Amino acid sequence: MIRFQYFHAYRRPWLFGAVVGAIALTLIVPAMREPVGEAIGLVIAGFVSLAILAIAPYWSAKKQHAALDYMRGPVTLTYSAEGFSGTAPGASWTNTWSNLKFVRETKSFFLLYQLPQMALIIPKRFFETPEQMETWRRLASSGIAPKRIERPGLVARWC
Repeated sequence: MIRFQYFHAYRRPWLFGAVVGAIALTLIVPAMREPVGEAIGLVIAGFVSLAILAIAPYWSAKKQHAALDYMRGPVTLTYSAEGFSGTAPGASWTNTWSNLKFVRETKSFFLLYQLPQMALIIPKRFFETPEQMETWRRLASSGIAPKRIERPGLVARWC
């Protein structure tokens, strides 16, 4: 869950870079004009902003994990040519491949999207063998055609 939140927060490196750059400019430009004693407050505010930016996805993941009881128990996932289904304590779902808008792959999991910001997370450790994972990739790719599974980008290689 934590890696998923970091992936969603920082999957667009240009946006993340723009935010960090803006914070850096708010630190550097005023600090160059002000005497050192007066610039300390700006530097501290900038570092606090960067710390919040780095910690916010972690807080979000912890909050979401605490709110969703079914995520703390064992989850069983099954898949076939028609679609996929899952069961967890207090929850179950069934879906067809055609309902997916797109699928993203990261280092640790697959993200199945029905909406732009809402994904079903399938950990790669769910698959017992690389052959099972490849079979799943083929089923998912054929089911969401003409779309494809998006391969890991810069941030997804870490998550």
